[in-house]
Amino acid sequence: MKTFHEIENALRDYSWMVKDIHRLKEELKTINISGTAQYGIEATMPKGSGISDPVGSEVTSRDRKNKTIKKFESKVKFIEENSFCITDDRQLAVLNCMLDGMSIVAISQHMGFSERKVYTIKDEIVKNMKENAGIAGNAGIAG
Repeated sequence: MKTFHEIENALRDYSWMVKDIHRLKEELKTINISGTAQYGIEATMPKGSGISDPVGSEVTSRDRKNKTIKKFESKVKFIEENSFCITDDRQLAVLNCMLDGMSIVAISQHMGFSERKVYTIKDEIVKNMKENAGIAGNAGIAG
């Protein structure tokens, strides 16, 4: 995650990504191999030519969920590792509100700033995180 836009999106999406990581991990704890039972005349009728493979479907589903978890965890980890570089009080307050899932309008109303000012502060936060990631990457700290 190196571009300004990617960091900006990760900040905006942080709150729901954390929730979705927990939801997906809970889903992976359960096994869902279910077939659909048919009764009556439908049970005797010819079936489609597709081969039902509930185990294969479950493996595919779990693989997809694991990839999603890894993708979201990577973005969340980036934000968490680079949020320490924010030291300005206003930037810190806006960052915490964003990480809690508040919209720009809600932050503006909460802090008593114009929306334009909140956007400016958010852009400064993203710029600082991008610079911090670049410095850490050059030092071999971040990947």
